Amino acid sequence: MKIINKYRLKEEIGDIVRNSMEKNIFSGVCISFSKKDADYKWIENYSFGKTTKFEPQTRVGIKSCFDLASLTKPMVTSLSLAVLIEKGKIDVENKLSDCCGWFIPDDKKNIKISHLLSHSSGLPAHRPYYQELFDVPFKKKNLN
Repeated sequence: MKIINKYRLKEEIGDIVRNSMEKNIFSGVCISFSKKDADYKWIENYSFGKTTKFEPQTRVGIKSCFDLASLTKPMVTSLSLAVLIEKGKIDVENKLSDCCGWFIPDDKKNIKISHLLSHSSGLPAHRPYYQELFDVPFKKKNLN
């Protein structure tokens, strides 16, 4: 196993991120690492780029908000579920109504967690939620 110090790690991550931003894959990113001792704690946060390609632009920071695009949903869901499954708190065959039925609409209660992970839940692939933010004053959008 190759051990990299945190300065070299940031440099290597930065090279990959800047290359991706130059290819217009995304406008910015915030990457955080945690360490598990008795509890999880943040040990490194790296921020690169801007929150949008459009004006007005704000530098990405640890409090930046991002649209949950189609790739983000399975990544966040799968990582969160991995922790919950490891702790025995949830199973992929649970229905959404089993774990959070108090706010799941009736027509979605039979969707299983495995459906979310496999993109077979029937939920729409993309909704442009970011467009609703165009009418929000800039000062209210900026959380940095």
